[in-house]
Amino acid sequence: MIKIPEAFESLLLPEGFVLERDKQGRLSLFDTRDDAPGPLCVDFLSGKTGWRVRDLARGDLLPRAVGMKSKQPPRTLLDATAGLGFDAASLALIGLDVTAIEQSPIVHALLMDGLNRAITLGGEGFTRLKSNLKVICADSRHFLRMHAGERSSILDVIYLDPMFPEAGKRARSRKEMQHLQAILPPQPALELQELFQLAMGVAARRVVVKRPLHAPEIAENPPPSHCLKGKSVRFDVYIVTRGNRDTDPAV
Repeated sequence: MIKIPEAFESLLLPEGFVLERDKQGRLSLFDTRDDAPGPLCVDFLSGKTGWRVRDLARGDLLPRAVGMKSKQPPRTLLDATAGLGFDAASLALIGLDVTAIEQSPIVHALLMDGLNRAITLGGEGFTRLKSNLKVICADSRHFLRMHAGERSSILDVIYLDPMFPEAGKRARSRKEMQHLQAILPPQPALELQELFQLAMGVAARRVVVKRPLHAPEIAENPPPSHCLKGKSVRFDVYIVTRGNRDTDPAV
């Protein structure tokens, strides 16, 4: 069973933030500052995010990007920037063996609480999370350095979804982004490039990077093998082998 340490009160929070359980028993991050958005929790069972996690299909953009429609679909995936865990949980529910790494202890606590409730209360539909999803609180760069030079079937795919700022009114309407940007320092470009290069050295089949639709690529070299574009984001897919390039045509 996935469990969350109950001593979440000991976590260091920025001024104005409180981490406690809401009336429904969900661990939530409250922003007590003026004009702040409502509390943030991880809920895989209800709302738009719950619907999104449950209804992901193999033909959707994300599963296609990680290779679920390929001739040899992946078995294992590392989500190196797990965040609130919605992509990791979605991919675990469609059958991938997912390891999710989140560096922030605060976000990790919210994610673990949401997973525990989903497994306990979500019924048969969420039982795969118990066996298919492992969550680690760590720096992904350290994790990947431990596996440097060990490109193998241990990690078929490495998925990167670095947090990026959203402009305009749309960003104002997404309280999860407001909370995350308030409690997490922006990751320097050099760290992101290092994370990408480490991922390219470890992934057995492909690295997938989620980016804003019109944003530059995460690194100048190598270029993506192909891209899958949605309305506001795209998935840059980097096919890798020991020769650094594969002929796998799967999209």
